[in-house]
Amino acid sequence: MKDTTDTYTVVVRDRFFKLTKAQMRRDAPNYFTSHFLDSSGQCLTRIMEISRDPFLFELVLKYLNGYQIFPIHPTLVPPCSTPETAIGDLRADAEFYQLKELVNLCRSKEAPKSAPTVRFTSSQIAVITGYFNSTADGIAPSESFEQYISRFYPTLLSEERYNAASTGMLTLASAAPSQLSRFLIVNGWSERIVRAVVKRDMSSVERWELLGWKRDVSTPGVRHVILFVKIWTAPGFETPLDPSTLSVRHLYGSDKVVDTKKMTFVAQLIAADNTANGKLVEMRRPYVQDGKVIQNTKSTIPGLTQYDSITDSFCAAQKPVFGDINVYT
Repeated sequence: MKDTTDTYTVVVRDRFFKLTKAQMRRDAPNYFTSHFLDSSGQCLTRIMEISRDPFLFELVLKYLNGYQIFPIHPTLVPPCSTPETAIGDLRADAEFYQLKELVNLCRSKEAPKSAPTVRFTSSQIAVITGYFNSTADGIAPSESFEQYISRFYPTLLSEERYNAASTGMLTLASAAPSQLSRFLIVNGWSERIVRAVVKRDMSSVERWELLGWKRDVSTPGVRHVILFVKIWTAPGFETPLDPSTLSVRHLYGSDKVVDTKKMTFVAQLIAADNTANGKLVEMRRPYVQDGKVIQNTKSTIPGLTQYDSITDSFCAAQKPVFGDINVYT
């Protein structure tokens, strides 16, 4: 008997939504038509499971119904989002679902950036690293954005270090046709992480571009992430993090504790018996500027606030904080 049912099921995380053929054809071709229908419009399958935001999917469904979705009603803004960030996240989902008209609609509603009052002075490369608990397939986070975004931190890279570190990085352009859906999911949450970290930790960044990513899923249920980002900066740019400051925002910068003018770094190796031949137990790196010795301040990252030097206990403590395995080679 011919199947005349016109209803399809979309499972977004743990929520179920119904979708009709008329709805999915509103902005076709798209991800839904390619998944549910063959080239002649006949049913291929009636269920789809995706790891996207179910709150945003409610807006997508309203759009496919032909309803007006802008301005976004406060009750439809996803938890922990603002109306402004919701538009950006909705655009990311529209790109994933391949809804071209919705993508253009979102772009038209995004607040235009005011004309810069200063010229860009440079573009730089940053790397954003962190980890989250992942779904069984290792593709997407299994915890809320607010839980894992606090584990991601930026570091500036020289061009030489970027060229070495980015070897083998993944991009949307490098995806094979069979990988495109997975890569779109990764690209979506990667851009969300970059957007939040740039806003939180970097000043005077006028725009940015996600260059690519690397990931490590060797630890079951945990995904370690490296995101490579190009940033365009204006005068006044600063980032609170580099490999040595560990989130201490007041230490280095113009007119701060360590000024941006000429300085000397001192490597101080401390032995257990305070002799030149004893067992090394601690490394410190004070600064010398204008004849004054400036000690490193303690980290402000939770779990590391008692440390201002490198010791065995610091190394053991920072591994779980940054999601690394406590193994040394």
